[in-house]
Amino acid sequence: MHLPRSVFSERQIDLLLWLLRVNNVPSVKSVKRTEDAIQRLCGIRSISYDGALGHRYYVNSLSDIIQQEMMNPRVRPLLQFYPEDAGMKLNEARQAKHWLEELDPELLTPVVGLRNQDFFVFEPTLLSSGQVCIPFCWFMRYGKMYAKVWSLRAVSHEMDCGWVIQEFHSFDVSEEDLLVLFKNWDSSEATSGLPRACCIYGIEHELNGELQPWTLTNPAEGNRWRVRASGACVYAFRAGRRRTGHLQSRCFHNQTPH
Repeated sequence: MHLPRSVFSERQIDLLLWLLRVNNVPSVKSVKRTEDAIQRLCGIRSISYDGALGHRYYVNSLSDIIQQEMMNPRVRPLLQFYPEDAGMKLNEARQAKHWLEELDPELLTPVVGLRNQDFFVFEPTLLSSGQVCIPFCWFMRYGKMYAKVWSLRAVSHEMDCGWVIQEFHSFDVSEEDLLVLFKNWDSSEATSGLPRACCIYGIEHELNGELQPWTLTNPAEGNRWRVRASGACVYAFRAGRRRTGHLQSRCFHNQTPH
């Protein structure tokens, strides 16, 4: 009954069930009730819209499609959620320059799980070298996770210390260089003597430029996706493309991350 190319009418179903009634098969009503339950549990909703010219049309739910792709054991291992720096190799869209260099960082996957910790973009991070930075893009390079980061400069302001983000100074760091994340900043011995991670005074877009307000996060809370996910994994799902841009969706993997 779920095959769109082989649809049975209720009269045909009733005939088939009458022929099989000796085997105590269910009634048409119970079959339809079961079908409706399966559809609600596993089906894809069709959402109705009223067109500008007064006509009605239907669109399959994008969130339901993404949910089924994530649940499919044959599809899920093939899904990629991070851009990749593959050098001169270009076999997939994620290896293209657009994903890695041109796309708005807010549209990319905001978190990477390393060593049972969730490192989010736009949050101060301490490196193993002792340098403090703020990641703004995660990407793969030869099977290892890397981050594009902005440098942070410690400054004193009104009897307090905080950070100024230097957007003009960016560089790449590997996953092995990430040491202390925003969430553990105040409790880590490695950050003792450093300004608090929640004290961000602003961002400099160019050398000796005017200090601009920091608007990408609430410095006291960190990345908004950390708050919304509440411990679940967060992925940016590249769902498609149209002339005006990319169809983008966020999805949560509802389990304790890594």
